Amino acid sequence: MNVKYALAATGAAVVGTLAAASPALAYQSYCESDPPVQVVTPAGHRVTINNWMQIETSNRHLLKQVVVYGTTEPYGPGHTLVHIHIHTPHGGQGKVHVTSRTTRFQQNADADGTWGQEIELLMVLDSD
Repeated sequence: MNVKYALAATGAAVVGTLAAASPALAYQSYCESDPPVQVVTPAGHRVTINNWMQIETSNRHLLKQVVVYGTTEPYGPGHTLVHIHIHTPHGGQGKVHVTSRTTRFQQNADADGTWGQEIELLMVLDSD
């Protein structure tokens, strides 16, 4: 067998194996339906919080019904406590994993929950 054809056949077999393995990924992360949340700290600073939800692929249609908002409150001298509230609709299967992150203060928070409940994440930010 020609070496060029043997390499092509091996490459095709690897690509075929990888393509066949892709449907086995049951979870994917989405952020297109989770717009950034803007909060204002007690000191008047605007902070953008980006949110990602890791869910089973079959639940993707429920993302349009998720409600995300944030609130802030003073948290001791020079700190702000940020609450990120994620309300998930009923009808989903499996768990929901949420990651919220702010680049400005380089903080992040993670939480797990289930469909049909509120998931709350907390972040403590230093004042600017």
